[in-house]
Amino acid sequence: MSFNFPNSPTDGTLFSPSGGPTYIYNAASSVWLVQTGGSNAILSISDAPPGSPVAGQMWWESDSGGLYAYYSDPDSSQWVQINVASSTSTNLFGFTRPTTNGSFLWNAKSDNTGANIATLDNAGGLTLGGTLSVSGAITTVNGNIVAGGGGACIAGTYSATGATNGKNVFPSQIQSSTTVATGSNHQIFANPNGVVGNINTNGTTTNYVTTSDETLKDFIGPYDPAKAIDIIRRDPVRDWHWTTDGTYAVGWGAQTSYTISEDLASPPDESVEGSLWGMDQSKRTPYLWAALAWALDQIDSLEARVTALEAKP
Repeated sequence: MSFNFPNSPTDGTLFSPSGGPTYIYNAASSVWLVQTGGSNAILSISDAPPGSPVAGQMWWESDSGGLYAYYSDPDSSQWVQINVASSTSTNLFGFTRPTTNGSFLWNAKSDNTGANIATLDNAGGLTLGGTLSVSGAITTVNGNIVAGGGGACIAGTYSATGATNGKNVFPSQIQSSTTVATGSNHQIFANPNGVVGNINTNGTTTNYVTTSDETLKDFIGPYDPAKAIDIIRRDPVRDWHWTTDGTYAVGWGAQTSYTISEDLASPPDESVEGSLWGMDQSKRTPYLWAALAWALDQIDSLEARVTALEAKP
């Protein structure tokens, strides 16, 4: 829950938001303090213990960073430290203070003269100035995990020699390592139909695999080689220079190929700004295979006829 604190408060200003505690403004520290009880039962900030404390009152020892609560039992009353802070250090485990817009800041020093090492804004966004290390899982619900600048999202420990398992996701590249040399998936792709492909490695190569399980196919029969030859002839290989940098290349044009057979090219994704026509050249392999099989049959037939002719006296 976030609160809209009053603007331009003066020392001692009280603020009691609906559903929240009562806050009192401390002008010396420029912070709102939680008022935990009566008028004297607040969080006090000073080098020495406040006078006439009441049970439940909290005191932050500003010269050491120690946080205390005033505790009363049937036999005695005393200040009990509830955090761990060095008496000679001005760097705390974290100093939290609510700002006027409901955000919370963690400063590196007790007097707020250091860098803000973390911010929790009033929309629930957490910004860290350093490295976040976790031993478990990080789960987001309709959210993002963002590594700014040249930072990376890291899982495990990446090794260029395969000494450890790990992945680094940088803005410009993804690095993946595995300790298994006989065959290991580095990336798996799935949709509502199940797993549809993967990128895996073995001892020396990288394999880009798409699903082709026969149990998922209802075969019609051998593909007509005449159709394959027709597609090949209608979509001849061309050469060109790229208009972006003048590089010479040989191949096909996506738009032309699409008009001949729609599986040869992919139209732009209209939901993605700047998307262009694309092509998966492996889609041509079945047509080439069918045409080549027919051509090989013709070669065998011709060779047999030649042999027969040569055998005549």
